[in-house]
Amino acid sequence: MNTPEHRVVIIYDSTDNSVFESQLLQPLLQWRAAAPHRTATIISCEQQPNNRPSQRAGIKCIYIKRIPYIGRMSLWYAALRVYLYVRKLQSYELFARGPFAGYIARTAATSACIQIIIQARGLAAQEYRFTQEQRGNRTLHTRLRIALLHALERTVYGTHNHNITIQAVSSALRAYLIAEFNAPAAQITLAHEDIPQPLDATTRASYRAAVRTELNIAQDIRLYCYNGSYKPWQCPSQTLEFFKNELNNDPTAHLLILSGDRDVFMQACRQFCLPVHTYTVISVQSYDVIRHLAACDFGMLFRQQDVINFTSRPTKALEYYAAGCITLHNGTVDALNCLPEQARLYRTLPGA
Repeated sequence: MNTPEHRVVIIYDSTDNSVFESQLLQPLLQWRAAAPHRTATIISCEQQPNNRPSQRAGIKCIYIKRIPYIGRMSLWYAALRVYLYVRKLQSYELFARGPFAGYIARTAATSACIQIIIQARGLAAQEYRFTQEQRGNRTLHTRLRIALLHALERTVYGTHNHNITIQAVSSALRAYLIAEFNAPAAQITLAHEDIPQPLDATTRASYRAAVRTELNIAQDIRLYCYNGSYKPWQCPSQTLEFFKNELNNDPTAHLLILSGDRDVFMQACRQFCLPVHTYTVISVQSYDVIRHLAACDFGMLFRQQDVINFTSRPTKALEYYAAGCITLHNGTVDALNCLPEQARLYRTLPGA
């Protein structure tokens, strides 16, 4: 089957999403560069679509008002807007991220022959359930929303249409979609276009030396990294406790925390009684993360035991691997088992 000359990418989590540049824009630019005739459009559902750039890296961007989700009818307006755009195109394919965008793509396609790629990046119903459980919220409204999200995922992933390809970000997620939603096994592939390439040894060595000098961190000490926010599901407290125990074995070790939640982490480090000289907390732009990670020896990625973590493929893991870090994990993310053995180490969390 010939690849259409125009790709329309539909996203529901906004261009402000932290992984937009690395996980969507860069792979799209690579896809377009592979053939000179290819063009692309990004259609993004936004809470506030006004005053957005009309282009990103030379790719046309269209913004649609995102209506609060109360069922599939909430997506009809976006589907209509997409349909009105794609009906003017002679040849195109739709690429959708997640079940919301996937439903919009299926509804908006102008014929049953249009190629549709739906990337399954996580589990919407299970993620919402997990978040509400963390808050102790078990109301009727919560259960109803979980049911609505589950029904949407079943509709999107369980349809056996020959023109639809599902890209799962992990083998565990692929297995879950087949078991839970009766997804067509023959039409589910593993996503690979958005996996960053590892830094070459020379570049990594250059970044390592430069960043450690900038941060006044000795070149020869063991440098650990936590890259993320202070969200409970990312286990920040357990991570700090783990590093505190590591200091017992190596008092010269240092922890670099890359996070937008700088003040929260600074307070947490004090609460865990970490010596001030053993940690650095900074916030960096997304394009500069890889440079800072390259300065580190270990990247810490601990998660709670839950299906949403087991089936995920954390962006942080890809970034650690690309930067040449050894990922320290607690065995709750199946995708980490796909990393080379020398790139990952299993560690039990304190109190586990």
